[in-house]
Amino acid sequence: MYEDIESGLDFDVIPAKKDTGTIKSKTKSRSDARIGRKIGSILSSANICGVSAAWADARMNQQINAELKKMDEVQESIARRKDRIEILVRLFDAAIIGMKKDGLLYTVPPGLAQSGSSETPATIFGDDGADTALIIFISAENRDRKILIRGMAVATLRATEQDEKDKESLENAIEKSRTIFEKSQQGKLKPGWFYQGDGGEWRQVEAPEEDGKEKPVAKP
Repeated sequence: MYEDIESGLDFDVIPAKKDTGTIKSKTKSRSDARIGRKIGSILSSANICGVSAAWADARMNQQINAELKKMDEVQESIARRKDRIEILVRLFDAAIIGMKKDGLLYTVPPGLAQSGSSETPATIFGDDGADTALIIFISAENRDRKILIRGMAVATLRATEQDEKDKESLENAIEKSRTIFEKSQQGKLKPGWFYQGDGGEWRQVEAPEEDGKEKPVAKP
């Protein structure tokens, strides 16, 4: 699930897309002229425009990656996440945890999991305090995911020469980063793993040979 790590991240920093040439990535201006420019669709915010341009422009990859590598907090979070990979996969396989629309992990609601696995929090963390250990594990993983998401947003603002101290710019960049992260993570889920669908319902990834569609199982 997490083998294809670029710059230590377990998701592509920027999906490679053809540069439309409709928005200049490097600009400090937030004038009305930037509003409404296209990157596949009309964007309504000057801040969003600048950040979206970076994601659309594959040439920004190196610059954003370079910024990420300078962030000690991000690099430390990457190391911690690598140490959790084995347990993370076991929890997903056992349908103990799933991923929601914010890209973070949560316990799967009771009664939904039908993984056929004999794994439980106790077999993974030990009999003593297994439930507490699971909560701590999920919290730690989610905290590091948030660090990565924010780091990606800050790196994008720096690469596009926007003010990372501007609250609106940073919030828009974080939201974009979160969306990219969630979509990338969803694409790495294995058959049987749980995630939250667009309507808020829990879905379980089905094997491609069945019908290629995810099956709604219940609402959280």
